[in-house]
Amino acid sequence: MLGGGIVTYYNDGEYDGNIVLDSGKRYSADGNNTEWSGTAEGTVNLHAVVAEKNAEKARSAANVIITGNSAVLGAGIANNGHIEFGTDTSLPNETNLTVTKSWAVPEGTKLPESITVYLVINGEKSDQSVTLNTENNWTDTFSNLVKYDENEDDIQYTVVEEVPNDFVAKYGETIEDDDGNLSIRISNSIKETPKDETPKESSNKAKGQKTGLENNHSLYLGICGITFISLLILFVMKKKQTI
Repeated sequence: MLGGGIVTYYNDGEYDGNIVLDSGKRYSADGNNTEWSGTAEGTVNLHAVVAEKNAEKARSAANVIITGNSAVLGAGIANNGHIEFGTDTSLPNETNLTVTKSWAVPEGTKLPESITVYLVINGEKSDQSVTLNTENNWTDTFSNLVKYDENEDDIQYTVVEEVPNDFVAKYGETIEDDDGNLSIRISNSIKETPKDETPKESSNKAKGQKTGLENNHSLYLGICGITFISLLILFVMKKKQTI
């Protein structure tokens, strides 16, 4: 579809060469419709269903827009060859995601031989993976990825790697180019080693533990006490002798 949107086709009645026969097989917005895909041989009556966001893409990309069409049977496609619907694998419902790794490390740093990178789909890690190494210049591609889900919403792709020891990984944003292909860059740097912290001496001494100064002070007080008591005894004894 013009603008890169998805069109879903449904059977819309039968054709007898002149008119569409209403035999209960016409498309109904609230009915049980049959989706159609395949190669058109002769005349095929189909009803196209397009999400509004894809219709807006088509209107934005169109050079000519026809409005006010009141034809009973809608539009038709005339072709002197054949037209295929729903079988072209090159439709814009496919995309590729290229992963590139860079190393933000000092020169001479020993790098791992390879790194495995896993595809993440809508936030869920998948089993799909690529291996990055010097042989592929640390870049590889997840190919033929489905671009839209059944609701025609973009499928979100990113990656996660098995980060090697002593390294950390930084992931860039997933970028889409003009062709609808995706790319993402991973940068690895050396993991910082925590510095050893020298234990600080506690300013609070354990309860009951005295410093040398405290011990000397206690000894001084003890000596003074003994001296005072001795002098007091001598004084009392001399006073008795003089009586």
